[in-house]
Amino acid sequence: MQLAGDTRILCCGLVCLDEVYIVRSFPEEDTDQKSLKKYKVRGGNASNNTTVLSALGFKPTFFGSLAGDASETEYLLSNFKKSGIEVEESCPKHLGYGCPTAAILLS
Repeated sequence: MQLAGDTRILCCGLVCLDEVYIVRSFPEEDTDQKSLKKYKVRGGNASNNTTVLSALGFKPTFFGSLAGDASETEYLLSNFKKSGIEVEESCPKHLGYGCPTAAILLS
């Protein structure tokens, strides 16, 4: 029987920067409102799967496209490392393109 820690899993797909905004209430159409707080987290389907698998004791590796020269990419790569997730060195890096970003509202 193979233990979770011995199982290698490759997750292929998206990593993006999720910008999370805490707001008092969900804004009505055509209105403005200041956010109470903002923070960023690593998101994307393949990225999120690596996080869960790592928490379950597996050794996941991420493989997906990265923005080649975006400052957000450094944040994402350092977050993978901090989470104990390996990033495949042969991930394509696209120079001149920004990192995919999602805005999330929490109320």
